[in-house]
Amino acid sequence: MPKTNLLKKVFISIFFIGVFLISLEYFSGLLLLKYNRYDLRLNTNALREFDSNLNYHIRKNAFLPDGQPKFITESKLQGFLSYDQKEGLLRTSAGDILINKWGFRNPYFEKKTGNNAYRIIAVGDSTTAGNFENELTYPSILQRMLNQNQNDVVYEVLNTGHWGYNSCQLKNLYKNEISDFNPKLIRNFPYDH
Repeated sequence: MPKTNLLKKVFISIFFIGVFLISLEYFSGLLLLKYNRYDLRLNTNALREFDSNLNYHIRKNAFLPDGQPKFITESKLQGFLSYDQKEGLLRTSAGDILINKWGFRNPYFEKKTGNNAYRIIAVGDSTTAGNFENELTYPSILQRMLNQNQNDVVYEVLNTGHWGYNSCQLKNLYKNEISDFNPKLIRNFPYDH
């Protein structure tokens, strides 16, 4: 058998095996999207939504006007919406999670600060985002400590932490969203684990 025929058969075999593997990957991905209810691209998670730049984001505008989360999972989380509809509270067995309309774990805040406000942005992953109770996250504790002093400055410490984010996601989050809030100081917790 000539060497060129053998090479031709090998290349044709490799080509068809490659087409088969790519097809298998594609169709298994479609099946996962259809049957895996925990895939964030399905937008069925009450707390997180799919974000093409960041993979996921804490859900923005997470509540319906009646206070219920837009997407209710099997756990049937109970939600409460503020009267001005700018923030909401998810009640879980581990504690309450406060989410504002921007998709951060804070009470609602305006993008522009007042003249006497000093805005600090806390970025990071799990340590910054905290485990459930908002009042026990380090940004909330830092804000209370800074505002204990009786002076003319009001400190705003914004919790922009997201569970499981890496430094690339934090950089994109800062570029796309956080920089709009005009922080005077940014605090990153680099060793969250």
